[in-house]
Amino acid sequence: DEGDSASAEGIVVDDVMKKALRIVIAHRTVSNSMLRTKLGIGYNRAATIIEWMARMKFVSPVIDNKSRTILIDRQGYEELYGEFIEDFT
Repeated sequence: DEGDSASAEGIVVDDVMKKALRIVIAHRTVSNSMLRTKLGIGYNRAATIIEWMARMKFVSPVIDNKSRTILIDRQGYEELYGEFIEDFT
């Protein structure tokens, strides 16, 4: 599938994961509920995507129950996955 690509950890990155990452970059925040609402996915899928983002160092780990810091920007996204398309609200 053209929409899939491998990450550094050998995980196949699908279109939903890429869209989730674009949403996080654009909103500069990440939460399970935001991804579930914007992507129409379930809790477990959203949690898996957030953990993938943390492993890839796109977002920081959770520290003392605080919000995660977004560590990737649009340019970083484009270097990895191509054009940053705002196909979300």
